[in-house]
Amino acid sequence: AVAVQSNGNIVVAGTASPGIDQADVFAIARFTPNGQLDTSFGNDGLVTTDISGVFPAVSAVIVQSNGQIVVGGASASGIRHQPVNTGLVRYNSNGSLDTTFGTGGIVQEPTAVGAPLAIAQLSNGDYLAVTGNQLTPETGVVVEFSSTGVLQSTVTPAPVVASSPSTPDLVNPVIFQPNGDYIWAETVGNGFQRQAVEAFRFSETGVADPSFSSTKITFGGQKINEPQAIALPANGQIVVGGMSGLARLNSNGQLDTTFGSGGSLATFHVTG
Repeated sequence: AVAVQSNGNIVVAGTASPGIDQADVFAIARFTPNGQLDTSFGNDGLVTTDISGVFPAVSAVIVQSNGQIVVGGASASGIRHQPVNTGLVRYNSNGSLDTTFGTGGIVQEPTAVGAPLAIAQLSNGDYLAVTGNQLTPETGVVVEFSSTGVLQSTVTPAPVVASSPSTPDLVNPVIFQPNGDYIWAETVGNGFQRQAVEAFRFSETGVADPSFSSTKITFGGQKINEPQAIALPANGQIVVGGMSGLARLNSNGQLDTTFGSGGSLATFHVTG
């Protein structure tokens, strides 16, 4: 997962292993705008955090206006039939763990959403975490954590002040809009014979927005279509990108027919 801070610094979050056959850890690197490791961050630009559990994975990252960084991911308990832990870790601007958050800067919650595909900070300081692999057109999977990392029993809508860029989980990208709604895209259709992309909008509480058109999209009329990213232009439109093309939607979910051919286009990579 990647995010850019207001000063142009680039935060890259993932996992790393200290050696062969050793457990993975959460890992962050921060780069200056010219691509050099930021030596004022962590250990010469690098930070690792040991998360309890097995197979930790990072799926989203946000940078807050105060310089703090929140990384979202998951880890397994190692016990059969036990849910995956949702993990949130908050770092200070210098890369140290923010010990006022969770336990020593780390939150692990086994009954939340697994690995969040998108996270957002609300104006009240709380955080939303949402996953895409269990969403349906009728409901969403979204939870709220307090500003100190406590899982809340309900989601309270509030404006979004920071959010993660679109990060795909296979082919289910998710992104928050500034008002707290979030857009999710999925592949629909019959295997690889004829696929289309469909986008949905959900409120902060995970309720599908009936005013948003779930138009089926093909990139330039191709048979195989998989969404991999979503971008939000400042004018309220929505751009969905995949391995083979782009589509642009109006704010109500309908294809913008002024873009490409009827709202979408195919892209090709030629080598030789």
